[in-house]
Amino acid sequence: MSEKKKFRLSLPKFQPQDIVTLLFAAAVFLVNFGIVGECSNPIVYNDEMGYWTHAAEFAGLDWRGVSNSLAWYSYGYSFMLAPLVKLIPDTVLLYRASLVLNIVMQMLSYFMFVYILRNLFPKLEKLPASVAAAAGIFYTAYRLNAAIAFCETALLFVTTLTVFLLVRVINKPTCLNCGCLGLAAAYLFMVHNRTIGIVASAVLVMAAAMVFRKVNLRQGGVFAGVLAVGVIADKLIKSHLKSVLWESGASSGNDASSVFGKIKAAFSSVESVKRLLSILASQGFAISAATFCLALFAMWAMLRRISAETFGVIRKKKGSEIENGSYILLFIFCAFISTWIISGVFMFDFTRIDHVVYTRYFDIMVGILIMTGICFLYNADKYDMGAMMLIPLIMKIGAKRAAITVQEASQQVLNKVTVPGICRLYDENGTNFHAYLSYSVTIFFILALVLYALKKHKLGIYVASFICMYAFNVNTPAAMIAVTKNQENYVSDSALIDRVKESGKKDVYVEPDTGTFACYLQYEMNDVRVDFYRDGMEMSEDSVIFINKSDIISYAGHEILDLSDKRVLVSGRKSESSGTELPLSMMNVFDAECYIADEDAIESNPENPYLCFGPYLRLDEGRYSFTLDMEFDDVFGVNEDTVSIGYAELRSNSSDTSFAHTELTSDMTDKNGVVSIELNADVKQAVNDMEIIVFLYDPKAVEMQLNSIKVNTED
Repeated sequence: MSEKKKFRLSLPKFQPQDIVTLLFAAAVFLVNFGIVGECSNPIVYNDEMGYWTHAAEFAGLDWRGVSNSLAWYSYGYSFMLAPLVKLIPDTVLLYRASLVLNIVMQMLSYFMFVYILRNLFPKLEKLPASVAAAAGIFYTAYRLNAAIAFCETALLFVTTLTVFLLVRVINKPTCLNCGCLGLAAAYLFMVHNRTIGIVASAVLVMAAAMVFRKVNLRQGGVFAGVLAVGVIADKLIKSHLKSVLWESGASSGNDASSVFGKIKAAFSSVESVKRLLSILASQGFAISAATFCLALFAMWAMLRRISAETFGVIRKKKGSEIENGSYILLFIFCAFISTWIISGVFMFDFTRIDHVVYTRYFDIMVGILIMTGICFLYNADKYDMGAMMLIPLIMKIGAKRAAITVQEASQQVLNKVTVPGICRLYDENGTNFHAYLSYSVTIFFILALVLYALKKHKLGIYVASFICMYAFNVNTPAAMIAVTKNQENYVSDSALIDRVKESGKKDVYVEPDTGTFACYLQYEMNDVRVDFYRDGMEMSEDSVIFINKSDIISYAGHEILDLSDKRVLVSGRKSESSGTELPLSMMNVFDAECYIADEDAIESNPENPYLCFGPYLRLDEGRYSFTLDMEFDDVFGVNEDTVSIGYAELRSNSSDTSFAHTELTSDMTDKNGVVSIELNADVKQAVNDMEIIVFLYDPKAVEMQLNSIKVNTED
């Protein structure tokens, strides 16, 4: 007769060293929380808006008017954002709440780091494990990712959770643990499809565990079944989102077909494979430089131990038993390698420098490599010492390959968001990658020396970990500029949007050519749907359209209601008029005090000959008449001689063309010093930067005021 077992939930006993773990967790929160107050909105990348758009759909908001302009972005992170969107209507508070969510996920990842590290190194006590794990979680990329509503922090959390659950499965294989592992792997793929290599690594390790009877058939079946259900659910959810967020029912990129297309291109020829290998070498070099070669050394140490364990089993020296830690090392190794390869494939058609040294997605595994690298270095033997001597050579090969490959980039620019770990090195050295080599290899051998010298006193891990934390902290500000600087992009636009929200207008449209601003506008309008404006649409009297400042002539007849430094708000209804009066606040002046807001006028500055210039208008093919009303002092009205005052000109710098040029002379003015001139432009081919220039030859001798600029169009 069987007895039912009584299960009781038992929490681990609190020990004094746990205080250190909690203090580091608190430090993770406080260090990352410092940036939250400086962030008030998306910064804005299409990735970010893709996640917010899915979250809005899950929360019941209608953002479908502008979603058609986005490529496909995975929705797993959006599940986390959706409750925030539902509960927090204030968009500033909403964005900051998402950053706090990121920080909480980092804290949880830190706790799991400690657990994973202690299982990989059973002799390691909790105190040094807590310090080494802190070195991993304070990695520069994680600091940056916590300050943006990207999915990277969610990827870090779910990837770490997957490793954590795999440790649980290997240590205690139960159907519950295996099911949770399958669920985590499926959800990881929902967070981003580039994690398919990590999911495949989980399947590989579970298969190996079944072969060596660590996991039985039933438990393996539970894992596979839950994973399969998750993959099917992913397909269904993805199909639903595509059908409602894209008019065609299909997204414009970043989906499975584009993935397979890139893989096919990368392996289509010998030259393509060489190009891919160059990209992989460059990205591997970047990640090694960012981690002071700890990631590189950790990969060597893992490969060596996995190989030794495998050969031992083959020779039957250990029977069929494989150490638990070897399964975890195999997963970490395969997950990193596969994600690295996928990153290289995605950057195959690179155009920028950062694409060549791209580390954004496989950074999610790097924290684990940093902390294990410190511990492997602490326990290094003669074979590891030999491998250490090869690190400068490997880094030299990577630096040389990166230096050659970046020359092929058509845009010699670096987006710091994609390579946060090397931002400071780039600021100081540009593409002199051999300087990166010197920096990272030097710190690596300092760490090795510290670990060796202090090993007898068991202090090496503490000192080495704090050196890493300090170095990562020094590197972080150079990367954080990508956040703080981009936060300024929409300051003026945000004020304009707030005024529209206060007015209570519900029929809001945006010009399609505004780019990412359309998505930003929808985020700020929140529960008010924003649609793209197209010619011929029926517009209500209360409707408004956000347009680029450069496109104001194309909206002749629409009343100008308000404007920011980049955008103009016009009425939806169009009158019969073909003319537009440009707000003079759109013009550029060298001294802001020269613009008189109450009169919407610009007065001359005796210290600068340029009265005004700009506003770089986009003009289609056609004829345009610009009428400038100006007022001078009346000294010229009584002067019998004709005096040259200056000139007014219509000019496009991109086409290097002067469309109209009129000299300003004293005989043009009436007795009150008033003059009205007309500049006619016959535009044969569309231009994007038509500039109105008013220039004074002697601004100290002439006082002048520009009162208005009127534009009439003729098709």
